[in-house]
Amino acid sequence: PAAPGLRRGLRWSWVLLCLVGLLVLLLLGAAGFLRSEAGARWALRQVPGLSFSGLAGSPLGDTLRIERLRWAGTPQQPVVELQGLELLRPRWTWRPHPGAWVGLQAAAARAARVSVSTPPSPAGPAAPPATLRLPVEVAIDALAVDELRLNALPPVTALRARLQLGAEQ
Repeated sequence: PAAPGLRRGLRWSWVLLCLVGLLVLLLLGAAGFLRSEAGARWALRQVPGLSFSGLAGSPLGDTLRIERLRWAGTPQQPVVELQGLELLRPRWTWRPHPGAWVGLQAAAARAARVSVSTPPSPAGPAAPPATLRLPVEVAIDALAVDELRLNALPPVTALRARLQLGAEQ
């Protein structure tokens, strides 16, 4: 017969192995859920101030399409609305460098219209920001915006660019 200490050690090994297996299954299930449209809808609903309609695809899939995406933060922050958004081959990274929460790299992104409405400026000069470092890193190889509107200014049309924001360099 096996010694009581050895049996207890084997029992704890099995418990630990079962817990690790359960954790792996949960992570695989969460990844599968986020690759689905239902998972994408759920994730986007968790972002404060964000509303959207016409979602097709997934942020973890090959293509994500959103007919209308709108973010409105506090009254002191701008309101940003994108129409006809399409993101191709998005790849996400967690903490791409110190100070950045998340990174997004995509082969291409396109929007039919981007509208930005800024709140009125307070009286007097604004204080300079303490830092210009962004909490995200975004790299898009081919960005296309058919129409960009900023407040009441005339629109900018047929905007094409390569975008790199928030890189550590």
